[in-house]
Amino acid sequence: MLPSSEQRLAAGALVADVGIVVYKTMLAMPPEAHPAMLGLGAQFDTVLRVAWLPPVATLGLALLGLGAAIMLGMTAWPRWFALIANPVSLVGIGTGLAFVAPEPVATWLGGAAFNLGFLALYVVSTALLWNGAVQPISAARPNCDG
Repeated sequence: MLPSSEQRLAAGALVADVGIVVYKTMLAMPPEAHPAMLGLGAQFDTVLRVAWLPPVATLGLALLGLGAAIMLGMTAWPRWFALIANPVSLVGIGTGLAFVAPEPVATWLGGAAFNLGFLALYVVSTALLWNGAVQPISAARPNCDG
């Protein structure tokens, strides 16, 4: 992973803005130009999917692996924490938080389901580990006490 910089952040913001520009321009352009602009938007969508899907798939697999490690007792988290630390729960928690929030907060949080789920994960994780973690099972390590 590359370190962040102002140039990288600006490039990310530019990429996001390009999609908005493509679709917002439709309102101001002549109808005969719409097919060309929609084709450009479709190509841009393909580029975003190529850049977005591999990291999301990797994150999902990593979270499933983390959940398995937690369930097997190989971490300092209690086993029930695996119910929270998985992709389905994270999206469910985030969507639920946005669903029960009053307007206009619900609209603001509507697209942040995964991020809200991670926030809940970090809060619960911090509380659990701060207040005394469980000792992980170390079946792979022999007892070296002598």
